[in-house]
Amino acid sequence: EPAAALRGGPDGLDTVRRLATAASRRLRTGGWLVMEIGAGQAGAVRGIADRAGMRTLAVQPDLQGIPRAAVMQPRPGRDGGEPPKAGSPGLTGSR
Repeated sequence: EPAAALRGGPDGLDTVRRLATAASRRLRTGGWLVMEIGAGQAGAVRGIADRAGMRTLAVQPDLQGIPRAAVMQPRPGRDGGEPPKAGSPGLTGSR
């Protein structure tokens, strides 16, 4: 694992907080954030996403049925932006 992945703070979710907050600011309406989460973190990740201005659309299980990938989008109307046009990148700025 990368060293940064092992420094998640006391509850292991500091990186999730940073990513959700940054995504809420940078993603256009209709953009996506998909992240791998640890076993047992789905509820906490949903709460973090909500507080960051994101909505969790799904938490997908891995092949063993353990919730493993959180799928999020910025909450509609949080920035007044329009959804991106087909074929345009979901992030503002360059890719």
